Amino acid sequence: LIAQRHSYRTGTLRYFERQYLDRSDRLEHLTCSRTDYDGLIVYWVGEESLQRVPQELQDGRPLIILEANALPTLRDRVLEYAALQYIQTRATPLQSDGVARRDVGRRLIHARRLLDEVLSRAFAHHHGSHPCWVQGEPEPIPDTSYFNTMLSTVCDRIYPKSPILWNELINRRSLTSQGAKARRELIEAMLTQANQPRLGLQGYGPEVSMYYSVLAESGIHRSQDHQWGFYPPNPTQDSTESYLMPIWQAVDDACHGASPQPVTIADLYQHLAAPPYGMKLGAIPILLAAFLLYNVDTISVYKDGTFIPVLGAEHFELLVKAPERFALKYIDIVGVRSQVFKALEDILVHQGATARPHVRNATLLSVMTPLFQFVRKLPPYTLKTAQISLEARRVIQTLLAAQEPDHLLFITLPQACGLEPILANQADEGAIAHQFQQRLTQILKEIQAAYDHLLNHCHQLLQAAFGLDDQADMLRHTLQMRASALSGQIVERMLNQFLLAVCDQKKDDRAWLESLVMIIADKPAESWSDGDRDRFELTLKDLSKRFQRLEVLHQDLHQMPSLGIDARRITISNPDGHEVQCMAWFTADKLNVVDPWIEDILDHLNDPQLRDAFYARLTERLYEQHPPVVPEEKPTKSRRKPKKETP
Repeated sequence: LIAQRHSYRTGTLRYFERQYLDRSDRLEHLTCSRTDYDGLIVYWVGEESLQRVPQELQDGRPLIILEANALPTLRDRVLEYAALQYIQTRATPLQSDGVARRDVGRRLIHARRLLDEVLSRAFAHHHGSHPCWVQGEPEPIPDTSYFNTMLSTVCDRIYPKSPILWNELINRRSLTSQGAKARRELIEAMLTQANQPRLGLQGYGPEVSMYYSVLAESGIHRSQDHQWGFYPPNPTQDSTESYLMPIWQAVDDACHGASPQPVTIADLYQHLAAPPYGMKLGAIPILLAAFLLYNVDTISVYKDGTFIPVLGAEHFELLVKAPERFALKYIDIVGVRSQVFKALEDILVHQGATARPHVRNATLLSVMTPLFQFVRKLPPYTLKTAQISLEARRVIQTLLAAQEPDHLLFITLPQACGLEPILANQADEGAIAHQFQQRLTQILKEIQAAYDHLLNHCHQLLQAAFGLDDQADMLRHTLQMRASALSGQIVERMLNQFLLAVCDQKKDDRAWLESLVMIIADKPAESWSDGDRDRFELTLKDLSKRFQRLEVLHQDLHQMPSLGIDARRITISNPDGHEVQCMAWFTADKLNVVDPWIEDILDHLNDPQLRDAFYARLTERLYEQHPPVVPEEKPTKSRRKPKKETP
């Protein structure tokens, strides 16, 4: 049933669902079968007479109950009709008996006509012949016209803040395909052309019709101070309040109540569709878009818990289909929070920076964006290391996990710095803002310097490993001089790469140091963990010893003027820490002599431990009793004929 007068006056079609009920225990749990119904009319067919009924449904929508007259006759007609229906659909003999089937069909039609007549008489409005309950109170219904008027009166009473929208394309629960397309085009124009008259829309298409019905006539989109934009609705000529102002205020109240927890768009839809508003869902996205564009700095939007800095038409498309995925939250920057915001703005926002167009919460993001950019540019080492303070590690994790800018700025970030959360109603004279500013600045500097401290530590280890503790500024120059003597003579991969990196003249000092560190650790320093830091020191010690041994070996070789002599440097490390280093000098013909002896001995040393013991004892005995001797160079024979002596 339709509330005709109310629907005509407001432009919103309101209709009631009808249900039959015969059990009083179900009255307290009544609800409409679909959310698009605006109320419920119950036809009571129970045997007991009702004494008290609920005023409304569980969701606040109106409830009207009509009690039946001539109930025994109605029951007989219903039973007869149900029995004939059962016979027609379930009786197997009818399938083969055409005469009986036709007879049952005629009787079923007759029973249906009698049932309709009895129903009409049972619930007919004749001078209050049967009881009627309207919102929990008995009310006589003299005739059908009065009943229809009463439906509109109930809707006026239940939905006093219903918007007046004379546009059947948009003022409905489910839009047609043409209406959905027009709404999408209108929202796109709202997002991109808010500073133009009529949102830059041309012609007189359905999107223009929606614009005038929802935005233009209400004054939501208007020119103010020579600037077109979105504003709260204007009062109408016949009233001090716009017909859309209650809806606008309801959205505003819901968002202001969404602090600290956001309110979902689905809850907002349900709130606006319920009494006292009863707004159809078709127009809500347009009004919501205007509200969000007006409150661009104070209302934040989240999708699946993630902050959305720039709203697009694609968000509103999904918002219509899955409103439960979106949420709104009011950002309250007053009192001490405004002082904190100003203090952080002074240290984080560049002078002369301008807000990007169409960005939500640009004022808040002007402070938060530098923090987000700062933590995202940190090397992985800084994000993982425990070499910084606990507060610094907490700040990093807080910035990485942050999803709500206001909650981050005023709650979690102060807690990470070891301070109390900053509440909107907190009294303060500036001490909290100053303390937070100093603490955060100190921690950010510590985080920024963490990687530099790692490189300085590696620099010091290199100095110590190569015996240059007192030559900090000469590390690169000294190493390059020492490495140049070995360059091109080493084939071992790691040492060769190290020598090439040391001799590199193109890189600056920082890049040069990073390249050395990467070669030694086999991993870029910016990707290190604390375990890599410890392993680097051990690897560096081994590398530096090999480097220094090669230095000595090649220095000795360069001092030998003869050709055909080769050398090996042998180091013996004893368990007590004592080391013996010796140079073994030999010529190629000596190698040819000892090779058969070695093969013969190795054939008898099948046990690996026995072989190791032989190596150790042989080396010790030889170099303890017979130190190596540099072989003398054999004189080379000249091929020239001797000159004859002159007398």
